Amino acid sequence: MAAAAVDPMALGLGTSGGASGSGVVGGGVGRAGGGGAVMEGAQPVDLARHPSGIVPVLQNIVSTVNLDCRLDLKQIALQARNAEYNPKRFAAVIMRIRDPKTTALIFASGKMVCTGAKSEEHSKLAARKYARIVQKLGFPATFKVVLPIT
Repeated sequence: MAAAAVDPMALGLGTSGGASGSGVVGGGVGRAGGGGAVMEGAQPVDLARHPSGIVPVLQNIVSTVNLDCRLDLKQIALQARNAEYNPKRFAAVIMRIRDPKTTALIFASGKMVCTGAKSEEHSKLAARKYARIVQKLGFPATFKVVLPIT
């Protein structure tokens, strides 16, 4: 199926609608010059509040969680199928889940850093899922407050 051609002027983008010149506003930072722009997967943006025409779009939310218990990282890495641990390379277990697509760094102190979420809600959901995985492995982890960093 061929992609439909997009007229940059019809979108209110002028002739500098992006690096590719296609006029499609996508991820990263979008340029627009009209009244309101709608980016893929985003809410409408009032461009009157952005006089430069550059609208920032969140791409990665990073949050921290305290699981409030000490963790045996070797045991987590051996029992969890979605975890990797190489203490010579990095002092944390790297764990990934598919939905929401995120990565967590889980430290022996019980601290966890969750990265890759597209919104604060997804970051909180992912952090809860990681905490639940750790609980199912037999650790007395409790889900404390999620502190978004970005």
